[in-house]
Amino acid sequence: MKEKDNKNSKINSFGYFSFNSIYTGTTYSHKINKLQENTPYNFRICAKNDSGAGLWSEIYTFTTTKAPPNALKGFGIFDFYFL
Repeated sequence: MKEKDNKNSKINSFGYFSFNSIYTGTTYSHKINKLQENTPYNFRICAKNDSGAGLWSEIYTFTTTKAPPNALKGFGIFDFYFL
């Protein structure tokens, strides 16, 4: 696979991927909000420290699931039957 890497994008023989930086910081995890349901997303990670930036990870792809239905409102139990 032929690759060319720069700050925010990666070009390879399979096509062109454009990446946006969504987090820079010192935590080990980050929650991404407002993703579209049933949509594929690509991501990669680059670790940095006082010595500089490391290599970019491979590209990982995942697809979000369909959003769960809204909770029922005004739902109640009106009758109980015992046998």
